[in-house]
Amino acid sequence: MSKKNLGIVVCAVALTACAPTAAPTPSPVPTVPQCTPLDGGAPYACTQSEHDTLAEQHALYDEAEQVLRRYRAELDRQEADWRLREMTPEFEATTTGAYRDFVEQFIEADRNDEASRIGEPAPIVWVKPLIGASRDGSVAALQFCSDASTTEYVTKENPSPFVGGTVKRTYYFVPTDGSHLKIAASDAEEVDAC
Repeated sequence: MSKKNLGIVVCAVALTACAPTAAPTPSPVPTVPQCTPLDGGAPYACTQSEHDTLAEQHALYDEAEQVLRRYRAELDRQEADWRLREMTPEFEATTTGAYRDFVEQFIEADRNDEASRIGEPAPIVWVKPLIGASRDGSVAALQFCSDASTTEYVTKENPSPFVGGTVKRTYYFVPTDGSHLKIAASDAEEVDAC
C-alpha cells in the first residue's frame, strides 16, 4: 500500500473513531391517561378503563348535541314563516315517540295561529350535558338555554310584534335505528336569564 493510501486509511479510521456516537434511546416513560370531565372541568389522571368509558360518554353527548342543533336549525328555519311549518324529514330524523307527536301538535298550532318570527332566531346561549338525568329510557340528556327576550314574533291574533322569553330546556335522547340518537322527551322552564 502506498504512503498516500495508507495516510487516507489512517485519517478515515481516526475520523470514524472521533465521530460522535448516537445517544442511547431513552426508555419510554409510561403515560398516564388524562380524563376530561363531561362538564368541562380540569383534566385529571385516570385509569385506561376510566378514560375509555369517559371517551364513550363524550362521543354520546357530542352526538346528542349534533342532533339537538340539527333539530333547532330546522325549528329556526320554520319559525321564520308559519307557511313553512310542516313535519319534515329533519324533524323525523331528530325526534321520536311522544316528542315527535308533540312537535306535530306544535306545528299544527303554529299554522293555525299563523305564528312567525321576525328577524333572526333566538340565540343559543349554552348547551351542556345533564349527567345522570334520564327519562323514558333515555341514555343522554342535554340542557339548553335560549334567550328570545329580544326576538320578535307575530300571530294572526296579535299582529303587533311581541318578544319571546328566556327558556332553559332539557332534552332527553334515546338510541333508535340501531344506535342513532333522537329526542324522545323535553322539559322547559322560563328563566330570568341564561
